[in-house]
Amino acid sequence: MRFWLKAGRLYYYLENFVEPSESSVSALYQWLEQIHRDDPQQTLLTSYRALIAPPCGLNASSAAMLLGLLLGLDSPPRRIEQAGELVASAEWLGQAFPSQKGKHHFDERALEKTCLRFLSEDSEDRWRSLLNRWEVEQNYSCMVKLAREAAQMCAIDPLPETLEGNYNYLRDRSDHAATALLEAESRIRELERGIEKADRRASVHHAIKLGSQVLRERTVMEESTNWPDSYVKEFDGLLALVLEQIAREVADWIPRQICHSAAQVAEFRQRTEKEAEWLAKLGFRNEEQALTQQAQQSIHKVEKLQQFSLTLAQCNDYPRQPEPTDSTPVRTLRDEIALGDELINGVQCNCRALAIGDRCTYPCHQAAPRKTASSTKTTAEWSRRYVCIAI
Repeated sequence: MRFWLKAGRLYYYLENFVEPSESSVSALYQWLEQIHRDDPQQTLLTSYRALIAPPCGLNASSAAMLLGLLLGLDSPPRRIEQAGELVASAEWLGQAFPSQKGKHHFDERALEKTCLRFLSEDSEDRWRSLLNRWEVEQNYSCMVKLAREAAQMCAIDPLPETLEGNYNYLRDRSDHAATALLEAESRIRELERGIEKADRRASVHHAIKLGSQVLRERTVMEESTNWPDSYVKEFDGLLALVLEQIAREVADWIPRQICHSAAQVAEFRQRTEKEAEWLAKLGFRNEEQALTQQAQQSIHKVEKLQQFSLTLAQCNDYPRQPEPTDSTPVRTLRDEIALGDELINGVQCNCRALAIGDRCTYPCHQAAPRKTASSTKTTAEWSRRYVCIAI
């Protein structure tokens, strides 16, 4: 009986086991098998004790051999059951034999909680048919339904041990499908709440953003064979809502997209470029072009204002230059006068660029003092050295 200690060798022998041909042993085996057919709840410990007790009177090794035949023969198909759960033979063997050296008999504690479930003759064929349908199915909803069908079938027709590995793989795949469906339902509710919130606040930015997300996720579902049509229709409904909201508000929203300072230019450009991209994907081509033009004009104006600010800063600093003396070279004075003319021209050009030239004034905040320097420069030329220009 040494082969009972190694699961690999045990399987080898079990594959070659046949029902006993000797009449008395065959009758005893048939009696043992019929007991477990009639009463699936009878434990192996009860049968084991019946075999070693009168009138059978077998020794422990012979009784173990008959139980091995009962468990290991292929026909009719059968499964080992513990505490209402089907277990694999290899797993059960690890529990049924003591780990101590020198002990080769069954552990009665394992036998006490072990029963035998006989399967119908065509059980394996029916299970194979179900598993084949389950394996080729790609639709998440159908995969979950097949998993439920398999679970119900297990309750009335236990799974053959040879198919257990494939069953576990398909069950795990269906669990993943069920999780994906739940996440999709949660995502639909989240998008729906977001669209309603954007509508209440008249937030076109959030409506465009959510619309692009709805469109992207709907496209992924439509192109995949995994998703039920009902989920695609849910996204169609959300898309219709957000498109209606955008169409209603976008015309008034675009002119309000203004960049207010040079510090905001990078963020403003990035945001409006993304919004224009979303509008194009949602089918608002004209609005996408209008938003792009509005953003460019706003950024251009801010850049001009920034340039204007630098010019004004130079103008404010101009009168603070050191006053000329009798020894100041004429060339230096002419350069300073040219700089004043350049600043005046810069202010005028910036005014025209900002379309506010008609409101520009150039007051002289500081009059130039009269100089008595013996030079060729006139008082008028000298006064331009102190012109302070402002708007």
